[in-house]
Amino acid sequence: MGTENFSLYEQWFRLADEDNDGKVGGAEAVKFFKRSELPQPVLAQVWQIASAGAAALSKPQFSAAMQLVSLAQQSGGNINPQAARQIMVGLGPKL
Repeated sequence: MGTENFSLYEQWFRLADEDNDGKVGGAEAVKFFKRSELPQPVLAQVWQIASAGAAALSKPQFSAAMQLVSLAQQSGGNINPQAARQIMVGLGPKL
């Protein structure tokens, strides 16, 4: 991920984290990600992949979710599993 995207994702994370707890919870994520105009099932898939079962997104998970949203927007609402895996590589211990 480029420095420009990281800076933008940081700004968006601060906007999405309305209660300033350092995480983006489910309700916050729904409100924020609806702006992408992707169908709800696609956003649910983004959440499932990026959250790895967690109740809220950390900054690295949120950045991954933003990359997945971008991927889905560029591919007509589809998330290629191989591309999703590449986005998620290396996040494990940092989550």
